[in-house]
Amino acid sequence: DTDTDTDTDTDPGPDGGPDAGEGAYYIYDDGVAENSVGLTKPGDLWWANRFIEEDGGHYIYAIEVAFGQGAQIGDSFTVGVWDDPNDDGLPLDLELVAVETATITLAPNANNIEYVAMSSYPAVSGSFYVGVFTTQAVGGIYPASLDQTTQEGQSWIGGATSGMLDPDNLYNSCDVIPPANVDNHFAGNWIIRAWGFQ
Repeated sequence: DTDTDTDTDTDPGPDGGPDAGEGAYYIYDDGVAENSVGLTKPGDLWWANRFIEEDGGHYIYAIEVAFGQGAQIGDSFTVGVWDDPNDDGLPLDLELVAVETATITLAPNANNIEYVAMSSYPAVSGSFYVGVFTTQAVGGIYPASLDQTTQEGQSWIGGATSGMLDPDNLYNSCDVIPPANVDNHFAGNWIIRAWGFQ
């Protein structure tokens, strides 16, 4: 079973939460995208980074993402946090902890980072995933910005029939591209980041 009850998974935080830019910063990329990735046909796309909880980063209060080629201002997207319950680093059994829906407000490129404040603060421990999912109405859109300067081996991708991606049952609902390490396709790190506090 998965638990999406944020009352049991979150904490109100000190004075309602930290100020932006405070706390642990979960990041792999260098801020430059050498590539962007998407689906060649209409469908749902999921991309995510796996992180390990850091000191001072137990609660996630914001997620950052850069969008790539074909994404447009006004496009809807959803960010999420998933727990890796057995801490094995594989997305076979991820449990959804929190999601937040937003729209693109900045011209999509690696220099423009969308900042999504979480309405509640999901708790993380051990291994966890921070990701994005969106529906591509047409193929040939490449919204997932990829930094290919280095490869940490912690970036993952999945795809589903349009409208079928279920964040509560991620692995089984990705019927087009089962969740796999992006290094199997295009080596690099997604420009997906998270802010945490204790």
